[in-house]
Amino acid sequence: MRFDYDLDADALYVTISGEPVADTRTVEDLTSVDVDAEGRVVGIEVVNPGRAWAIDRVLARYPLGDEDAPARD
Repeated sequence: MRFDYDLDADALYVTISGEPVADTRTVEDLTSVDVDAEGRVVGIEVVNPGRAWAIDRVLARYPLGDEDAPARD
């Protein structure tokens, strides 16, 4: 798992896997999830991450698999 923060955009991107992104899905305003061709989470983007954002909603809709267990800890 990798965290990248873009200061100019005030955006945080959490890379979960190195798989190619097949689709980007909006969870809520300013929060989106990139998924691979199988629908597994590749990454999570949060604009203005200093605000309250619903990680629980992200994980409820896009649960991480067992192979991502270190990312959940």
